[in-house]
Amino acid sequence: MEEIPFARPCLSEEEVAAVTEVLLSGWITTGRETKAFEKEFSRYIGEGIAVAVSSGTAALFLALFLAEIGPGDEVIVPPLTFTATANVVEHRGATVRFADVDLETGLLDPAAARAAHTERTRALITVPLHGRAAFLEEYASFAREKNLFHLTDCAHAIETRVNGRHPVSQADMAAFSFYATKNLTTGEGGMLVVKDQDLAAKASIAALHGMDRDAYRRYEADGTPFYDVLLPGYKFNLTNIAAALGRKQLALLPKHLRRREEIWRRYNEAFADLPVTLPPEPPPGDIHARHIYALRAENRAERDRLLAELRRRGIGTAVHFRPVHLFSYYRKKYGYSAGDFPNAEAIGDTTFSLPMTPYLTDADVERVTEALRAAFGK
Repeated sequence: MEEIPFARPCLSEEEVAAVTEVLLSGWITTGRETKAFEKEFSRYIGEGIAVAVSSGTAALFLALFLAEIGPGDEVIVPPLTFTATANVVEHRGATVRFADVDLETGLLDPAAARAAHTERTRALITVPLHGRAAFLEEYASFAREKNLFHLTDCAHAIETRVNGRHPVSQADMAAFSFYATKNLTTGEGGMLVVKDQDLAAKASIAALHGMDRDAYRRYEADGTPFYDVLLPGYKFNLTNIAAALGRKQLALLPKHLRRREEIWRRYNEAFADLPVTLPPEPPPGDIHARHIYALRAENRAERDRLLAELRRRGIGTAVHFRPVHLFSYYRKKYGYSAGDFPNAEAIGDTTFSLPMTPYLTDADVERVTEALRAAFGK
């Protein structure tokens, strides 16, 4: 029987046609499609100005660059996240200060973040894990009180809303990922959302070698081949090819979210009587992006058994996440060890994720639920 992959992207003929049109246009790098994607994404988020980049990691790095975070600075980061959230702090020459997460939600614990603060702390990175946001007012209050730059890593949280607004409403900037497994994919790509036009302009310049004109502006009919270099920038631009795919994916987000919600509901109903912890739900009225459906087993050995059983039955799975402080680099550099962040470790030891994509058919969903129930002898 064919394996059900963990995160196959949901693509249609519309996306194929849009990408084909760009390929045949003669202009495949950054151009009009990219600029249109930025404007449409800004409207969807409803906050700030969007700058398209080559990855979510590039967006995170660019945000810290714009905030002038560097050597001597400390940045508070939750350990229960993808490693890029912490890695970009290292790339900037700053110091990672991990703070434990809330055991129920897996989100950065506001009290732990406050406890991690020192006189060298300059920034706070929060993560709406799996697509759910909480503690936004607590984070914002802490950042204002301590004069911290607040970046929210929204790799899982394009659709997420709290009290009708996106989490970036309570932060200085937000970074988004369009990696192949994300709710909106461009294969590889990302977006940075900032709060004012000057920062957006600087971000666009920094994302393309520090040049004051990109190639499209130089070679269009009324352009000029000359440009200036305003700073030693990076190569973070997003192509027209990726942007065309992203624009179609963006338009389909509401439809795809409805399907994700339906799959989520069916999973919850099927697993309600199993000895696992279901994902926590957001308060009524808030929107969960439903990016990752993560269950928790009773212990690590049981989690690992379930992963093996599901794999044997042809069901793709993942773990979101192994706490970053336990990776070799962070252990060696900072001296972290097991027990330092018990909540993150408790989740990391027991969590496992099931396929959650609009690509799944009803038959696929039934196979997934039957496989997990069978692993428990149900």
